[in-house]
Amino acid sequence: MFYYGYLAAKAGIRVIDVSQIDGNVRKVMDRCAAAPNITVPQAFRQALGRG
Repeated sequence: MFYYGYLAAKAGIRVIDVSQIDGNVRKVMDRCAAAPNITVPQAFRQALGRG
């Protein structure tokens, strides 16, 4: 949870809707599977539309 919050803050997300955490983590994992050479922070930003 700490890392999720850290990455959210780095991506400019200021409010975390806890009901969306599971879905967002799934999006990040899917992005990592599709592009195994990117970093987790990059996958997080791409999966959640922050860069």
